[in-house]
Amino acid sequence: MSQENEEYPTFNNAPIKEAIFNIAFQRLPNEAVDEFEKVREKLSNDFSEIMPIEAHQKTINFGSSEEALPPDQSWKHGCQIWSTNKLELYTARLDGFSYHKLKPYKDGRTAIKKTLEGWNSFASIVSEPKIVSMSVRNINVIEIPEISFDLNKYFEIYPKLPDALEKNEISNVYMKTVLNFREQKATGTVTLAGMPNNERGAQILLDIEVTKPFDKDSSIEDVLLSLNSIKDKIFFTSHTPECRKLFK
Repeated sequence: MSQENEEYPTFNNAPIKEAIFNIAFQRLPNEAVDEFEKVREKLSNDFSEIMPIEAHQKTINFGSSEEALPPDQSWKHGCQIWSTNKLELYTARLDGFSYHKLKPYKDGRTAIKKTLEGWNSFASIVSEPKIVSMSVRNINVIEIPEISFDLNKYFEIYPKLPDALEKNEISNVYMKTVLNFREQKATGTVTLAGMPNNERGAQILLDIEVTKPFDKDSSIEDVLLSLNSIKDKIFFTSHTPECRKLFK
């Protein structure tokens, strides 16, 4: 991991369900999608299954019922390339390329290496598309061994109630916070939301995504490492030591 990340611990039971490393670029012509399956030939044999990604367009008439509507349209937008064990995925789209790692998740540097391997294969097929922005996203589901609890017991980021309502119990939560990291020219979006309870207790979604416009003078690896460091900082400062005990 990068030097900035080394201060953070690793967990045997990390709550991450999916990590996504995305590279967005100017939209390619529709016919470019026909070349995407060639990416599979450049990847390791661990990636063996290809599935199409389709886009759909439907027109709804809110005016006169006599107006003629254009027909519904569907077209191929890209493809998914799955690993044999179904724990890794590349998506190649007309406007972006991404690497997805499902649980278990090791670390950001390993995932970034996989992202670059896939991207280099993709870029060699479509002649290095013009990158617009990049993002790193971690989708965490934190299982709390309680049904009724104060959010501040487990989280440092949560909705603050006015004094007149503090005695009322919060039965569910959905909160989205957008942070500007001006020095790094990045934006972090943090979503905290309640999910259906399970037999072990409550489940809380902690979804963190950090994005940044791409500077052509930067390297893809450096940008992803920077975004991953910001994502780690958000994650490790948004929950309490009591919450951290759940991950060990």
